[in-house]
Amino acid sequence: EGMMYLRSRSSGQTQDEKSHIELAEPESFKLSSGFTAAQIGTITHKVLEKMDFAAASAEGISYVEKLLGEMAGDEFISPEEASVVDMKKLAEFASSPLGRRIASSPAVYREQPFNMICDVDGSAAMVQGIIDCFFEEEGKLVLVDYKTTNVRTAEEFHRRKGEIASKYSLQIELYRRALEESTGKEVKEACLYLTNIGEVINC
Repeated sequence: EGMMYLRSRSSGQTQDEKSHIELAEPESFKLSSGFTAAQIGTITHKVLEKMDFAAASAEGISYVEKLLGEMAGDEFISPEEASVVDMKKLAEFASSPLGRRIASSPAVYREQPFNMICDVDGSAAMVQGIIDCFFEEEGKLVLVDYKTTNVRTAEEFHRRKGEIASKYSLQIELYRRALEESTGKEVKEACLYLTNIGEVINC
């Protein structure tokens, strides 16, 4: 999950006040696997961090299975964690239009931290975050943020995708500003990838 923190810089405060912006919709109940939906989302995020989109698109599930074996062998994830990753969804993501664009990009960046000063409710604040993924395309940037939500079906996704995009609009706008200020390049597009359902929302 992309993460963001705000640290107040108002001169009227004697010490920093740090408030966390919750960016996920975690499920507290455990699934049949023994992991919560939020935990599975975190595990999937780790795999996406390492995934070669070109290889995954070309080789499909066999590549994802091999990657999971390597990650478990390197103790980046446990065998139990590897067993709950939806290999089919990741292979489909790699073969999707967005996945193919990532694969063909001349430069893909993952887990990029940033710091930025911005105005929040009339006060200057330090915004700190980690951007899941962004890539170059035709001299501009495309931002991708991974999310775990409580959406369970395609029907629910289509009904709620506007609501989900709205929920994360502030975060995406801050990420967009941070990228443009730090790189000097335009962010021409931003989207969310919902790891638990394998859907993409353009923001």
